[in-house]
Amino acid sequence: PAGLVARFHGGRTASGPPTVGQANMIRCVLTDPPEHMNYGLVLNVPPGTTLDGVVSAVALLVSRHESLRTTFRDGLQHVVGEGELLIGVHESQGSADLADEVASRLQAVRFDPETELPVRTAVIVSGGVPERVILVITHTTVDAVGLGLLRAELNRLLLGETPKPVTSPQPLDVAWTEQSPASLKRAQAAIAYWRANLERIPRSTFTASVDDGDNDWLLPRLQVRSSAAARALGRIGARTGVSRSAA
Repeated sequence: PAGLVARFHGGRTASGPPTVGQANMIRCVLTDPPEHMNYGLVLNVPPGTTLDGVVSAVALLVSRHESLRTTFRDGLQHVVGEGELLIGVHESQGSADLADEVASRLQAVRFDPETELPVRTAVIVSGGVPERVILVITHTTVDAVGLGLLRAELNRLLLGETPKPVTSPQPLDVAWTEQSPASLKRAQAAIAYWRANLERIPRSTFTASVDDGDNDWLLPRLQVRSSAAARALGRIGARTGVSRSAA
């Protein structure tokens, strides 16, 4: 397919230690199946949006978030201040499933954290008119909650809205905060807590066996809902010093 180029200009070029979360996810991205580590996002393009509008929206999204323009090598994260991102262009030819197919193909390829920006993009067009935008982002950059926020932001950018300035800390700022004596002390205490308890509890907490041989699970998981735990999140956060989402 042909391609477009989104040129981003995000400010600082800088390097520093990875956050604890980034360091953990780098190991997973390098070893786990890429379909598990790469998030796919497919958005319908608002009517009247041009290809130039799609390029501008993607460029602005990457410009606003350092995590989307960060690579990892030699034990450090490296933020690039400006650069280019290729947007693949695919003619739909009447296929309603093409966007999902392209997203799946992009998800199935492992990201290289050392050399590749952690986002891949494509646009589905019909007669040159954009219909759907695809983003595939690796887990070193976002989790499921962050992905939802990026989806909402990209949709607003495609609509031509002027975004509010980004005021939250960028990952490099978080990483430097994690190097403070107080943060290191808390991290060491957390590791000691988990080590002690993981050595105490059984390796498997579920005794029931499940015969799921006929199912091809992409992400097998157990979902537990607890209204009591939800009510206790505030107290847990206050006691441990973490946010409600982390609790």
